[in-house]
Amino acid sequence: MFQYFFLLSLCLVCFLLSLFIYNHEAPVVLHRHLSKQDDTTTYMYAGCPPGEVFKTCQSSTCGENDCSHFSLPGPLPCTADCVTGCFCKDHMYRNERGRCVHWL
Repeated sequence: MFQYFFLLSLCLVCFLLSLFIYNHEAPVVLHRHLSKQDDTTTYMYAGCPPGEVFKTCQSSTCGENDCSHFSLPGPLPCTADCVTGCFCKDHMYRNERGRCVHWL
């Protein structure tokens, strides 16, 4: 009986630990949020500036909106690269100064 209780406790600890991920590049704890809209994982990261969220494995051209994209004749093709870092939140755009802003 004790063995089952121990295994159950161990599973619970593993489950709780799986909700938190440690980023070795920056000494902060990231809380995991799974998106139901796609297969990407978004993390809340204390080091991102206001208006940005931490994302893993995003296309460098399609991971966020950019103000310079408005001058293009059509949509920008997505690259197959995998970039992890801070990206502008939905409905925000990165301006020429590198800040995420709302489009007027």
